[in-house]
Amino acid sequence: MIDELAALQRANPTTPKRLEEAVAVDRETLIEMLEADAGGSRRLAIVREGQNRTATRAGYVGAMAVAAALIVVALLGAEEPTDRDLVEPAEDGSPAASVEVDEDATSEGEQPTEVVVEVPADLEPEAAAPEDQTATTQLAGDAIASEETAADQDTTGESAVTGEDAATTTIGSSPAPVFETAALPAGAPFDPSVDVLSIHLDYFHRDDGHAAVAARELATWFGLAPHVVGGTAARDFDGYIHPFASVMDTAWGDAWFDARTNRERSLAATTDRWLSAIDAGGRVWVAEGGVSDFTAEVLRAIEASRPDVDTETLVHVVQHSMSNEEGAVPANLQYVTANTTYLRIDDGNQANGSADLNQASEQFTAAAMAGRHGPSWAAAFDYLPAGELDFSDTVEVLHILGITVDVVADPDDFAVSFLG
Repeated sequence: MIDELAALQRANPTTPKRLEEAVAVDRETLIEMLEADAGGSRRLAIVREGQNRTATRAGYVGAMAVAAALIVVALLGAEEPTDRDLVEPAEDGSPAASVEVDEDATSEGEQPTEVVVEVPADLEPEAAAPEDQTATTQLAGDAIASEETAADQDTTGESAVTGEDAATTTIGSSPAPVFETAALPAGAPFDPSVDVLSIHLDYFHRDDGHAAVAARELATWFGLAPHVVGGTAARDFDGYIHPFASVMDTAWGDAWFDARTNRERSLAATTDRWLSAIDAGGRVWVAEGGVSDFTAEVLRAIEASRPDVDTETLVHVVQHSMSNEEGAVPANLQYVTANTTYLRIDDGNQANGSADLNQASEQFTAAAMAGRHGPSWAAAFDYLPAGELDFSDTVEVLHILGITVDVVADPDDFAVSFLG
């Protein structure tokens, strides 16, 4: 950056010297601040809501970018900025940042010992945003523990599920495009205005990682806010040899529940979400990506707390795999089939009345990696290689959303329809 500014200065020798006074900090100091790591020789503090606190690089770089831009403009021969230029919002609506320096510390030959950057509340990043949320979709309202503010493009942020926060700032990039969601096909069983889509993935096998991201693609495409739960096998199941949180975090951010590590929270949240939809006049649609043990627990919790609820009519469970039924605790499967509208559709692992989504496809892989949820697919393909592509559980979501085999019969059809 220093070399670029020097070159510009040589090409424009008439640079206004008073620019440094207008910005209230000399060019060398500003560049040092922009390039310095947190904890450098000059302490940078952010003034926000009346409190001074040490700033991180991500916290102050947005504010300092405004002053840096003024230097570049001046080096190109622009007019000297006025006080109004330093405090007015930019034309794109982004807030301006003002810089204050102790005047006693800026005399000839001295460098200020402390610089205070005043940053508008909405300029400083608060925490990492979950990856790739569209501007028109808010995911799983009560499932989002902190925030989900990333734009349409993937950012692969850490989620509150892992307890890790990350802050990143991009200077000079244009806003991410707003993705316009599509309407569901006419006659789709699911009514997005009142119903809840509950996606359950047991993670008996690694293919659930692919199904998790494919479901995320559909949620983005149609602007849906599903309720998502991972680890939905029986409580005493000890076969989780494939940790799945990294895939779920990347695909769903905070908008999912881990029934393996926090069963009670997942059970309570799912029960509340189902009852909220039912009380609003809607129905529950369960895409049973695995065994039905967790679903049976939710139904029993509803029966215990609200015996008046007719789950047999209002809760629809869609299952595609006989092996999933065989893997469930028999009493749990019996309870689910007896107390819901239970629908067994064709298996998504072969060509039949459902899409065959258990087959490798270079076209699909390329489209997935280049698409809006590319980082999520990268995590899923790290979990299970793309050469073993299998998101067969997604046929349940396709059925609930009214996507027939005439539209999606294989991974290539899915890519053409939903990854474009």
